[in-house]
Amino acid sequence: MKLRCQPGDLALVIRAEHLHNIGLIVRVLQPYPGGDIDLPGKDFLWDVDCRQLQMWMVNGSVLWRHRGPVPDAFLLPIRDKRHEASSLRVAQPIPIPLPQSPPSAA
Repeated sequence: MKLRCQPGDLALVIRAEHLHNIGLIVRVLQPYPGGDIDLPGKDFLWDVDCRQLQMWMVNGSVLWRHRGPVPDAFLLPIRDKRHEASSLRVAQPIPIPLPQSPPSAA
């Protein structure tokens, strides 16, 4: 299985069971080790941390936490693309002539 994210990534939550979580920026920490939040039927889960509170439903109760599980498929990693920049050509500036001042009348 090819994962979208890796530990240390910042990622955008692009899908969620609760609309509140969509659009949050999270830090991917590690594979989810398990805990009191269970997401049955979801593929690979990451343990993520967020500055804003995320929302989960557990046994009919709402949990608000900064850290918890998110499926890899619900995340879009935000990565630095500098390694690709070396293959790009840098545009050269185009010189723009400055307007000439009119000759002075003597």
